[in-house]
Amino acid sequence: MFKNVPEPYSMIEDKKRSLLAIVSYITTILCRRLPSRSVIPFLRLLLGSLASGGGHVTAAIVSLRHDVTWSSHYKWLCRGGTWCWRHLALGAVEVLSELARELKATPQFFVIDDTLVERVSRKAPGTKIHFDHSKKSNRSSYINGQCLVSLSAAVRTQDKVVSLPLLHLLAKGTGNEGKLEKAKELVSDISPLVNELPRYLLVDAWYMREKLIKHAREKGFHVIGQVRIDTDIRHIPPTPLRAKRGRPRIYGNKISPKSLAHTRFREATLPLYGKNQQILFHSTVAYARFLGPVPVRAVWVHFVTTNPKTGEKTVGNRKLFLSTDTSLDPLQCIQHYEMRWIHIPSLAEFIPAFLLAFSPHLAELLARRTPWRKDRKITSRIITEALKEYFQSLSIHDIWSRTQKFCSFPIRELNPHTNNTNIAA
Repeated sequence: MFKNVPEPYSMIEDKKRSLLAIVSYITTILCRRLPSRSVIPFLRLLLGSLASGGGHVTAAIVSLRHDVTWSSHYKWLCRGGTWCWRHLALGAVEVLSELARELKATPQFFVIDDTLVERVSRKAPGTKIHFDHSKKSNRSSYINGQCLVSLSAAVRTQDKVVSLPLLHLLAKGTGNEGKLEKAKELVSDISPLVNELPRYLLVDAWYMREKLIKHAREKGFHVIGQVRIDTDIRHIPPTPLRAKRGRPRIYGNKISPKSLAHTRFREATLPLYGKNQQILFHSTVAYARFLGPVPVRAVWVHFVTTNPKTGEKTVGNRKLFLSTDTSLDPLQCIQHYEMRWIHIPSLAEFIPAFLLAFSPHLAELLARRTPWRKDRKITSRIITEALKEYFQSLSIHDIWSRTQKFCSFPIRELNPHTNNTNIAA
């Protein structure tokens, strides 16, 4: 722990700790991983992203006080910067390690996913036409943009999952710069930074490839992911009692849909995706042909949905999950994979989610700002609006102490004209 830095996660039980103390701790850890000349531009963009609610550089600059021009940030980001994203990731991993220590989280979970960023210009690096899987209304299925492969860390609390973004790499899609190669590079970058606790890499069906899985296993990661339902899964052949002529069998019989139709699925209810989800599952240790003779835990799952009006239950389509850790319980494998859906691509989105999960005093502070809500449920968007109101009239040079290398935020009212809620109360 750094000196003069407040203990961050002891405030989980201490309601007298302030909301700004958590932000101060996170920003201090990140800033101390950067050169002295890079701290002020980084703070300006980080807090500007919080104030603007997004990750664009122009919106971050406009949302704060105009003491510098856009070109100075461009020179710092693209030309004259002496800092490194890897060093910044070290600070993020340090925040993660403190969080895991406080929550006594034994396994560590890392998520790899790709994010599509829209671009108007076709001259931006790696820009091309991508298929948009989000299927948003009033938008074409094919858009011009950049594909970023992102790595984030996920930590499970009692009832929430917090995701911490670590690194992003641009996948150009030409040569050896595709998404799989960038995913391998992310795994190689993060493996020396984490400790020797059990590590799991959570990926979707696109990244469940032999190249990435074997590379992750060499770096000490177990991989959990969803694969196509028609993936060739084979039984492990039994060891013959006596030697026979010819080579022994490498793979057993194929686990086909016909054989699964006669298999009895077990029932269970798990807290998945924010609710108690009823599932039907069947699991076995087998070989996946695309990985070779390597034992994996295969879990077939049906999600059961209930009609709230009629009470009629509907069994969903069958899904297949694989885990390279064969010692995992099937239900643990399903719960671990659920953490992949909390992937947050930007640091500006992480801090409001972090505050929402680990500041119980926050609900009392911000509930009066939403009197029109019946349940007064605090969301990440409300936290973003509160931080935006706070950071808009703040001077960056008053926050960072060059001598102590510490971020301190002055106490001020959220909105003295409407409510007297003190953000640092």
